[in-house]
Amino acid sequence: MIEPRKRWPVGMDRLDLPEFKGAIAVADRPEPGFAVGRLDGLGVSASLRELFASDADGEVPPPLRAPALEVADRLAAEMGPKPGRTAPPGPRAIWPWW
Repeated sequence: MIEPRKRWPVGMDRLDLPEFKGAIAVADRPEPGFAVGRLDGLGVSASLRELFASDADGEVPPPLRAPALEVADRLAAEMGPKPGRTAPPGPRAIWPWW
């Protein structure tokens, strides 16, 4: 589980994001949750930035597929099954069943 930041990370201007500086307005802070990766980090950050910069709609880019499934699996484990419900049929039930 990721707790929301209160301040933008230092160096966002070096990523061509100069508007993200200083304190994050309370109204703009997200709720606690899960993430595939950070835009300012290593790993999948470059792939995430490319995805968000694109207007195209389509498949999840290959470098993001495994991390996205990992997050979905963690979310499903966190939510847990609900009493009296069974997982939907299929080869991989990653979403919580309500």
